[in-house]
Amino acid sequence: MRTICRDGWTAADYDSEQILHQLGHRDAAVLVTRARRWHPLRRAWRTLRAWQR
Repeated sequence: MRTICRDGWTAADYDSEQILHQLGHRDAAVLVTRARRWHPLRRAWRTLRAWQR
C-alpha cells in the first residue's frame, strides 16, 4: 500500500476516506486528496461571475 501525504486534512477528510473505504474504493485517500486539490479555473470562474454582478 502506498503512503499518501495527508498534510492539512480535516476530520471531515478522514471521515470521507473511511466512508470511501467502506464503500469499497481502494484509492480512497487519493480520491480525497484529489478533491482537496486547488482548482484555479473554478476560482477564476467564481471571480468573473462575482465581478459581473
